[in-house]
Amino acid sequence: MKAYVKILASLGLMVCSMITCFVKTSFAQTDNQIEQYIETYKSIAEEEMIRTGVPAAVSLAQGIVESQAGTGWLATHANNQFGIKCKVDWNGPSVLHNDDAPNECFRAYEDPDSSWRDHSDFLRSSPRYAFLFSLDPLDYKAWAHGLKRAGYATSGTYAQQLINTIQTWHLEQYSEQAFAQMKNAPQNAFAAMLDKKVEEDRKTMGIVAHRPVPAPKSVQKVTAASSYPEGLFQINGRQVIFLPSGTQLISIAEKYHIRLSRLVRFNELDSDVLDKDMLIYLQKKKKTGADETHTVSKGETWHQIAQEEGIRLKWLRKRNRIGVNEALQPGEVLYLHGYAPGEKQSFADNSQISSQKNKNKWQQKLSDLLSQQKKDTASSVAVALDSSANKPADKTARQPDQQVTQTAAAYKVRRGDTLYNISKRYGVTVEEIQRWNHLDGTTIKTGETLIINKK
Repeated sequence: MKAYVKILASLGLMVCSMITCFVKTSFAQTDNQIEQYIETYKSIAEEEMIRTGVPAAVSLAQGIVESQAGTGWLATHANNQFGIKCKVDWNGPSVLHNDDAPNECFRAYEDPDSSWRDHSDFLRSSPRYAFLFSLDPLDYKAWAHGLKRAGYATSGTYAQQLINTIQTWHLEQYSEQAFAQMKNAPQNAFAAMLDKKVEEDRKTMGIVAHRPVPAPKSVQKVTAASSYPEGLFQINGRQVIFLPSGTQLISIAEKYHIRLSRLVRFNELDSDVLDKDMLIYLQKKKKTGADETHTVSKGETWHQIAQEEGIRLKWLRKRNRIGVNEALQPGEVLYLHGYAPGEKQSFADNSQISSQKNKNKWQQKLSDLLSQQKKDTASSVAVALDSSANKPADKTARQPDQQVTQTAAAYKVRRGDTLYNISKRYGVTVEEIQRWNHLDGTTIKTGETLIINKK
């Protein structure tokens, strides 16, 4: 029995040794194949980056992963290095191959170089991948995650496969070499050349023309129409960036490591693709603005103002007591702190009851103010008559104040208000405000309504 066990143990060791040798040999061959693949295609990878903006490191990594370093079935039978399927716009040669489903249609090429050029054009001309070209071409991690998010491959680990391949074989050096040449090209000329060249290549390969795609943001700067600085800056204490129309927020989410859903929510958007040039916040906006008020310009929308001032749209409307369907008028002053005077029925819940209570309160204050005015006037006249009866006439003597035509207004106290700054704003004294509102001291509360007898 012991002898039998010893024989089994010996056989087990032999099997393990054979497997280890096989695995080591396989990996050694794979390493050699990868090295050969890089050596063969590094030049065209750099050329394609200069031509279309697709990072050389990323395309090399995709080629290695998708074609198994040139040894896969599609690579050897159809020169297809990147596993690109036919799609509806492909009119060139094709082959059938089992992939996600049996007998799927894949593109076939005359030579591997044609596959490389088509891969670049495929990414460059498809709206699905347009956002990638707003990324830093040297940020291979963002590109890897972007390709995965855009659905280039179904593998859940696709992005990490690309990143590991780039880091293991130091493929970033080829992007850096190509980028050095890209920077020397005139920006607008390069962008125009890129679009023209891509379209020419697509026609040569028999691909139906796609709708035009904006030039890569890495080589085309935002126009100077905006007064906002480039890159990150702050508005109202929040990090923000100005982006051009057509930007897909997935690229910004990847670049700044923010969830796409949060980025959309922070900016109160319905879509993650910008339909106009826009400020985009990387943090949740505040409930108040940096300034006290905002004067509406012609054509401004609620959302534009909320973005310009760094205030949440809900709170901008709430502070100004304006409903969702109410339009803005040029010259209208919006409150960014506190609340606008008065109530609008379309904004507040239970507005009829609330408005009526406030209306009654203000009417009472107005009535008290008018009564006080009459008393003050009567008192002034009585004192003046008494003085004139007991003193000789004097041309230089101070005559009693004439009754000034005045208009009473209701003012709702905002955060930071004091009786002093309110008095200065309306050209009255602190004592007058205290008298009109029956105040014993100088303490006032945010949201309290004061009657101001404007002169």
